[in-house]
Amino acid sequence: MLKTITWRIIGTVDTMLLGWLVSGDPMIGLKVGGLELFTKMILYYFHERAWYNFGLGIPKRKLFNKLKDRNGK
Repeated sequence: MLKTITWRIIGTVDTMLLGWLVSGDPMIGLKVGGLELFTKMILYYFHERAWYNFGLGIPKRKLFNKLKDRNGK
């Protein structure tokens, strides 16, 4: 969990610095980084749901059981 939090902090700070570097305005960097923090969490949620719904990254046995349960067999 700590690794995930620290990586998210590094990613957001990187985005803030890039926004500042590109725009020349530190406030724009902070705004972009702040927005990115929330949009990435939302995008990650939907990304994970899509992977689960398509059965990607799920062992075949679990996927087979999931499909079998959906079809009521």
